Amino acid sequence: MSEKRSFWATLPGIFTGIAAVITAVSGLIFGLYQVGIIGGEPAPTPVPSPAEFSLTISADGKGTTSPSPGTYTYDKGDLVSIAASPDSDWEFDQWSGDYLGTSPTAIFSVDSDMVIIAHFVALAPAPAPAPAPAKYYMYTQFIVASSDFNSIMDLDGGKIGVKGEDAWQLAEVALNTYGIACQPIYMASSELYMALERGDIDAVLVAYQHPWPPLQGMIYKLRVNLLPWDKKAIQAVTDEFPQMEATALPAGTYSGQEDDIPGYAPR
Repeated sequence: MSEKRSFWATLPGIFTGIAAVITAVSGLIFGLYQVGIIGGEPAPTPVPSPAEFSLTISADGKGTTSPSPGTYTYDKGDLVSIAASPDSDWEFDQWSGDYLGTSPTAIFSVDSDMVIIAHFVALAPAPAPAPAPAKYYMYTQFIVASSDFNSIMDLDGGKIGVKGEDAWQLAEVALNTYGIACQPIYMASSELYMALERGDIDAVLVAYQHPWPPLQGMIYKLRVNLLPWDKKAIQAVTDEFPQMEATALPAGTYSGQEDDIPGYAPR
């Protein structure tokens, strides 16, 4: 009888323990529900950062890059070097896009998808070389003709007064380029003016140091025409006689002379 009483005496304690367990389990279930483990949407899974990125290279203008324009894949953190090479008559200007700079070589780390453009610009054309100035020489040789003759071609068959044979050899080479023949009349320089005035000769080969006083008198009184040699005639003389060179008598050396007089003279 005493054993039965002890069992019933402990029964309230047993119930109290069971209630405590139920309370603890209920709290655990409620906590799991709160964090979404049970009874709700699962927590989102973290997205890992990409391990690779794309790099697109393009060129604007006439030029290329190394590596060539195109799209490439690099690992995150890779160090990339791109060199820009302009075509002939062009030059590299700058980089644009996800890299900025003016050096032809771009160096950077890849940490995202990137687009880079190499810009090239045309070089300004080189200025045309300035024409070589005419070499003026005060012994330039050319023809002075009476007012009836307006060009060297008009002198075909005419008489030309000349001081010496050496000067005539040069003039004869020049005259041959025109396809004409003239007769040399040798005389002293002091006789040339009067011979031209009388009509004994049609022209004078001027082979004296300028300004030559008799020529100034011919221009003033006889109204002579100064007849320059053309380029072909001058070239023929300098080719055959290397000691001669192309020259020009400056405009204004004689009264009324508005233009340079091309001719040839000793070097």
